Amino acid sequence: MASDHDQSSRGLSGEDLRLLAGVDDAIAKARQLHSWWRSKATDGSFADRFELVRTFNKPDVGTGFFDTVQLTTGRLRVMGVDQAMHFTWPSPMISELHSSFR
Repeated sequence: MASDHDQSSRGLSGEDLRLLAGVDDAIAKARQLHSWWRSKATDGSFADRFELVRTFNKPDVGTGFFDTVQLTTGRLRVMGVDQAMHFTWPSPMISELHSSFR
């Protein structure tokens, strides 16, 4: 591994090195959290679900949730939104597309 002097000559400060040292752990936690979320989102089994009352763009499905994830480093309280929006494709006719933009 390169010395601190070699790293600082590349523009990395001590703070940069400290942050970089935690990247692998952060990625591992993010993967665990993503896996947990995918399993919960499949069946909507979040611990405390609630309907969203006001949204900017109305989703087809939209619920908020609070829950707790058990990561290898301990429990993590989470809050999030589980929503799905289905879009329709515009007409492939260019003249119709132009008129709808205007």
